[in-house]
Amino acid sequence: MNPNQLWDEVQRLFTLVAQIDSEGTLVRASPLLNRKCRLNDTGPIKFFDYFKFKRPTPFDGSLASAREAIGELFLGFSEESGFAIRGQVLDYSDMGLEGLCFVGVP
Repeated sequence: MNPNQLWDEVQRLFTLVAQIDSEGTLVRASPLLNRKCRLNDTGPIKFFDYFKFKRPTPFDGSLASAREAIGELFLGFSEESGFAIRGQVLDYSDMGLEGLCFVGVP
């Protein structure tokens, strides 16, 4: 399976998906996330700065901290868009999808 096929499959499994590169920049997002947060109308964004995360508690917003919390419950809110998300950060790099993915629901 190539990275685009994997991306499509992950989007079928989860309502909300974001691919985040090694710098923490949002590479691509599912249609719901794009629409609710109007991400196509902005320049590059740092995913973990755009949303303020309340969970996991020790999460500091860094990519290293996100890697340490893979599989834990994340709860985040964007005041700018009035949109909350919950889900997990997963690493699909061994399957060809670079960086980390946030997968979850609004």
